Amino acid sequence: MRKHLQRRLAVAVVFGMWSMMPALLIYLSPLGAVEPEVLWPLALASGLFAVPVVLYSGSHFYRVGWRTLLAGAPGLDSLIFLAVFAACIISTWQLATGSHHVYFDAAVMLITFQLIARLLDTSVRRRASEIIRRYLQDVPQQVVLKHPDGSVETRPANSVETGERIILQAGEHLALDGKVIRGHGQADLSMLTGEHLPQSLEPGAELLAGCQLVEGNLELLVTAGIGQRRIDRLSRSISALLSRKTTLQRLTDRIARILLPVILIAAALAVGLALLQGVPAPEAAARGLAVMIISCPCALSLAIPLVITMGHAHMVSQGIVLRDPAALEAAAKVGVIVFDKTGTLTTGEPSVNRIIPANHWTQSTLLQLAQNTLNESQHPVAKGLMAEVGSALAVTPGGTRESLAGAGTRWVYGGNIALAGRASWLREQGIDVPPTEDTGMSLHIAQNGFYAGKIGFQETLRPEAAPTIRQLIHQGYTVYLLSGDTRNACLELAERLVYPENMCFRGILLNRSTAF
Repeated sequence: MRKHLQRRLAVAVVFGMWSMMPALLIYLSPLGAVEPEVLWPLALASGLFAVPVVLYSGSHFYRVGWRTLLAGAPGLDSLIFLAVFAACIISTWQLATGSHHVYFDAAVMLITFQLIARLLDTSVRRRASEIIRRYLQDVPQQVVLKHPDGSVETRPANSVETGERIILQAGEHLALDGKVIRGHGQADLSMLTGEHLPQSLEPGAELLAGCQLVEGNLELLVTAGIGQRRIDRLSRSISALLSRKTTLQRLTDRIARILLPVILIAAALAVGLALLQGVPAPEAAARGLAVMIISCPCALSLAIPLVITMGHAHMVSQGIVLRDPAALEAAAKVGVIVFDKTGTLTTGEPSVNRIIPANHWTQSTLLQLAQNTLNESQHPVAKGLMAEVGSALAVTPGGTRESLAGAGTRWVYGGNIALAGRASWLREQGIDVPPTEDTGMSLHIAQNGFYAGKIGFQETLRPEAAPTIRQLIHQGYTVYLLSGDTRNACLELAERLVYPENMCFRGILLNRSTAF
């Protein structure tokens, strides 16, 4: 389809250019730029160069336009068909009578502009489809299958059926939808939910294809195979969304059907009035043709669908999916805007904002111990720590690391034991953790039974978040912030955004955000 459009457009541009050049010289003839005896040959040349454009490039419009006319539901293609047909008939008549007043260039221009618009629309839809394919390509094509006898093997994901068991290890992406039946872990669900902070998983929890297991090892029961996964359904819904017409588009289709008889009547009136005024028949016909061409509702039938399609494609590329295309039109009536914090106002990637070492520890030695303990961890907090430290501190090789999902990491090296994780977990290990104010993400560290200090993290604020909120408030919108974090974490974020505290709602979990 797209290649066919490109070929038709190429023919229209090349031959249309040569058709318009003689027409341009004819238009300049009143200024004395062209001798009168060459005007008719120039008009003939314009018509000859227009033949490939009219017969090949515009053929699709004629077929569709004729069918819709016969079906009693004329649209834009019917208008193009009638306008081009009228332009060619009148121009041929003018040539036959020896006149140089032809309108092949108008027919060529109309066809070319319509082809450009159709190609743009096709390109936008194709780009959106490529975005969907990239999402699917991020999902692995193989799984580790566990047999009833306990043995495991690597198998293509499309050969695994619902009800079979698969193994997922830390750092791996899930290829199929499944339910956890053994093990605990934390998973990054941001690919499908936008929530960047890892979510704790335990037996009975659902995990969807495309999500990454950050910590732990899981055994899952496959609940949906290839083609039935949530990500497959999402892909199909986006494709359907791009092909579905909105209420506004359906309205423009009805307007286009009404416009056709109106335009034909207007063109006939223009011809009739010209003849009554004593205007020669060729000029009267030219006036009627002008009415048909300039009345073509390109803005209604092409610009609106093109803008809506481009808007959808851009939203998909930004990770935004609309359940109903009418939502884009309803946005004009929105008065209240609700932001989910993680992944929307923030990047979901933690960054170090405070380092509080205990006695006999320095910030440098505390960072060194934390880096060694969390080395190679896929947890966002660990990644934020590594981004802070960079290559300034060397990692101590060796030792054994054990990660407990949702709790922390234990590092055993050379007779020493280091712990890094939640304060509650360190207390369970017998560490005397001093009471601290909870302001969100905190990493507590201990070594050999003694508390070493705390590293505080905050979510990295998107640089455009604060200006966007200020602009929305200035424009009269009421803006709310939802978060599942603690009160102090929400207040701290509000302070960073210079945002009223009473407009922040904390403790709103992901599955309850839509009920707000």
